Amino acid sequence: MAFAMPTKTFIARTWQEALLMVKAELGDGAVILTSASRAARPGQPEQVEITASNELDAVARGKPSTGGAARQLARVYGKTQPTPVPTGAGGTLERELGELKELVRGLSLRTDLAQSRDFEPPLRALAARMQMLGFSPERTGQVCSLVGKAGSEAEAMAQAVDAVAGMMPVGGPISAVAAQCRVVALVGPTGVGKTTTLSKLAASFKVAAKARIGVITVDTYRLGATEQLRTLAGILEVPVRIVMTPGEIQAALRELRECDLVFIDTAGRSPKDAMRMNELRAFMLAAQPDETHFVFPATHHPRQVHAAIEKFGAGVGRLVLTKLDEAAALGPALDIVLGAGKPLSYITTGQNIPGDIEVADSHRLARLLLGLDELSPGPQI
Repeated sequence: MAFAMPTKTFIARTWQEALLMVKAELGDGAVILTSASRAARPGQPEQVEITASNELDAVARGKPSTGGAARQLARVYGKTQPTPVPTGAGGTLERELGELKELVRGLSLRTDLAQSRDFEPPLRALAARMQMLGFSPERTGQVCSLVGKAGSEAEAMAQAVDAVAGMMPVGGPISAVAAQCRVVALVGPTGVGKTTTLSKLAASFKVAAKARIGVITVDTYRLGATEQLRTLAGILEVPVRIVMTPGEIQAALRELRECDLVFIDTAGRSPKDAMRMNELRAFMLAAQPDETHFVFPATHHPRQVHAAIEKFGAGVGRLVLTKLDEAAALGPALDIVLGAGKPLSYITTGQNIPGDIEVADSHRLARLLLGLDELSPGPQI
């Protein structure tokens, strides 16, 4: 028998702000019932409106039955299909519409969950928490299907940590080999944090491992990036080379051959800019790096990562997930990592150099995504 849920309406400038308001007011048990855009008044920006309820309070009035919860969650969530990646000139609007469609699709699933009395309370609470933390409905169902019979919410959460950790591929840190110069390149779209990540890595290996470090930058499009590396090089007393052509990068590598690690900082490229992508490939072909790490932020939509990483070529071996501290929710990071199809090497959790970077650990990341750990302090390099 259906039951009524007390609701509350939230109005904000953006979907992100509205969702944060929902979480702050109703907590991890919130379920979003409706969402809509509000027409803007003259001279005022458009607003969004979300109606939500606390599903845990609501379902507590029903009598949940036991057994088969994982199978039912997998059945409910498993029927959904991913929204296609938008292309063309109207990409921004199409992307927003696509994300809204995903939101609406997720809303119906969350409402089904909130109104169902067929799920055991610990599993229902876990699913509600995951949805509130931004996990996709599909991923929520997948994790819940891996959770066995749990007598409490804490037990269900512990199993969920193991399940998420088991899904998270990690590839280990950069390997420094004695008496060998290792070349490590960082590539990725514009604005994902490549230069800052390189600075953290260079400083960490220089200070903690006492490694001899060299830096090469081919990011000649952004004066700020070059100056940042020059400043870091001066502080750490490491050589930095600025190159303009693939031929120059080979000469720079010869000059730095006595270093233990040489980091290559590349300019951010749009995957849609064929000319710039070909230019990057020419640099990488000339450099022949031992390791290439694809840098991607937790603030981007998971749908963007697969298309982007394909454009950057087969040489990419591992993923660096950045800007966890700037993400409104960390649940989508699981889809980013799985969508990349590459093992995770590092995560970054702030702007501090050389801190705020960690070697990727599957259980640590699972606890972060599930809201059980703080972003800092954490185990550093």
